[in-house]
Amino acid sequence: MYNKHRYRNKYLACVGIVLVIFLIIIVSPYWTGKSVDTEQITNIVTGNSSLHLADSVYNPDTGNILLEYYIGD
Repeated sequence: MYNKHRYRNKYLACVGIVLVIFLIIIVSPYWTGKSVDTEQITNIVTGNSSLHLADSVYNPDTGNILLEYYIGD
């Protein structure tokens, strides 16, 4: 018997698998308990310099955010 929706079912199965893999990748840091420190990243320029977030300003009218960083000792 011919299945009218055979290709649609295969397509939806592939889309479902891709979504599940994407969700696993997104949620995996919560499972492992690992995080990224976004306030200070050390040793990116030289051995004793670091990157600090100095200021951030959000403009709600345009939806833009301005981030100012300080690189130094």
